[in-house]
Amino acid sequence: MTNAFTPRISFDKSTFSFNLVEFRKFLIDNNVTVSIVGFAVGYYLRDLIESFYVNIIFCEDNLSDIINYSFCIFNFKIYIGKFIISILRFIVSVLLIFYIARFLNDFIN
Repeated sequence: MTNAFTPRISFDKSTFSFNLVEFRKFLIDNNVTVSIVGFAVGYYLRDLIESFYVNIIFCEDNLSDIINYSFCIFNFKIYIGKFIISILRFIVSVLLIFYIARFLNDFIN
């Protein structure tokens, strides 16, 4: 096994020069634009789903009994209601993302 550590640091002169062609090649090779668009869409999709929960599903305090449901095992209080709500939110989120992605795919194609 060889040691990859070298005590000398050497930089290529082209590393610190700004070459627009190399920069464009880097952006295209690494799909940076796809990442940026995906991040923006994901951010606003998260906003949409959060608004769905706050304004439609949990708009009135109609689930307070479920959220506050807990039981005690060996002096540990377990909030099973919050866990059930988290599972519900996860399932609804996955379904919403699936249907929104399918709709956008059909709309674009």
